[in-house]
Amino acid sequence: MTARRLAECLVVAALTLLAGACGDGGAAGPREPQVLTAEQATRLASARLRNLQRGSVAFEARMVLDGRQVLLTGAVDWRRHLGSAVVEPVDATVAGGSGSLQWGFGTVARHDGVVEAARGGGGELPGDGWRREPIDATTSTLDALLLVLLNLGADRPENPQLLAQSDARFIGVDEVDGEPAEAFFGPSGAPAGSVAPAGSQRRTTFWLGDDGSMVRVQVLLGESTVATVELSRDPAPDVPFLDDLGPPG
Repeated sequence: MTARRLAECLVVAALTLLAGACGDGGAAGPREPQVLTAEQATRLASARLRNLQRGSVAFEARMVLDGRQVLLTGAVDWRRHLGSAVVEPVDATVAGGSGSLQWGFGTVARHDGVVEAARGGGGELPGDGWRREPIDATTSTLDALLLVLLNLGADRPENPQLLAQSDARFIGVDEVDGEPAEAFFGPSGAPAGSVAPAGSQRRTTFWLGDDGSMVRVQVLLGESTVATVELSRDPAPDVPFLDDLGPPG
């Protein structure tokens, strides 16, 4: 299976498999998930296309990596299929765990230093110190997140009729970064027209802004690692990229 195909499968998982939990996102309390209306199904089905149309955005992502909570800050360019970020411990008193990443569908380049240019902080990328490796979501939850980020953009919408027939659900309206956003559970992968077993968790929760593009995504990676991604509503800063991350495979 190519890295591109594996990445696509990860996003299919984000749209069609079990597990994942919904954060409160500023919600007032528990809400009863509702069957999608035709309009909601169309909005959810078009979200990845809306992202692609934005080009590139800044993001922040939180996850547990090697026993410590880390924060990724950077940008993802959906048109060029490239991403760039700095990884740092959330707790500044915790030693280690910092570094920088650039990646495409085939390769991830890792740098042990905090390279400000990698998250849009200005300056130039250093020409040395990068370790290039095949990106591998099967052995690394971090690599899995990187591929999910790339695949949040797509050049065509999903099928809204299939979404409407699935057990995808509208959760309600939350506040994300001070503005309203509609929250949705993605479908669980149960057969069309049925619902997921009682008590099952869902792999991905999506929050869509007024224009229908994603502003927050929460996804389960592996057995228990939950990553929460905040996507800026504004264009990404200009991030330089290494020139050998490989074309989409």
